Amino acid sequence: MNGLKTIAMNIRSINEETGSYDETLESIKDTIYGITGVSAFTDSTKQTYKSTYDYLKQISEVWDDLSDKEQAIITQELFGKFQASSVCLVM
Repeated sequence: MNGLKTIAMNIRSINEETGSYDETLESIKDTIYGITGVSAFTDSTKQTYKSTYDYLKQISEVWDDLSDKEQAIITQELFGKFQASSVCLVM
């Protein structure tokens, strides 16, 4: 599914079109952590990313506690504008 590929690339700050690091995507992890308290990393060293599955699973555990606005922000950050409808399938 392209939606899951988009998430994995966005979490790792990789531009889907170029396949290279994109500094503008770096804030996605901080935004999501600020809203959910869920880190994209396995520990505090921020060297190893969680699997996309584990990351989404942890976000899904707090999803119902988030406001509509917070859910919309996370949807936009993770899935981007074109894959946002995929969030319904995952969350």
